[in-house]
Amino acid sequence: MNYSIIKDIKNTLSKADIALIIVVILISTTSLFCLGLSKKPNTIIVHLDNKDFNEYDLNKDQIIVINNHNTVEIRDKKVRMLYSDCKNQQCVKQGWSEKVPIICVPNKLSIKFSTKESTINQEMLITY
Repeated sequence: MNYSIIKDIKNTLSKADIALIIVVILISTTSLFCLGLSKKPNTIIVHLDNKDFNEYDLNKDQIIVINNHNTVEIRDKKVRMLYSDCKNQQCVKQGWSEKVPIICVPNKLSIKFSTKESTINQEMLITY
């Protein structure tokens, strides 16, 4: 191992730099630990045109036709945009998600995860 590199680094960093690095590492590990302990989501909330459209249970595998532009699939407590007629298809390319929101900007649709009890409206639900 080349000890001259380590010696150069020690000479370059001040005590404040080392303290800052330690604080950043502690905050990063603490936040990762806290995220790991958070409750797993049990519902998704679909927003359409900046309004709550509906909530759906993640425990039930289903295909949901939101409108003529978007179709969402829930399987194994994961969600994906099964179909979208938007130009760039980024929402479809995102694939399956367990916690990260899915957003289709051209169609003004977003899907976010929630841990609250679901109040599912079955009128808009089509299951295959």
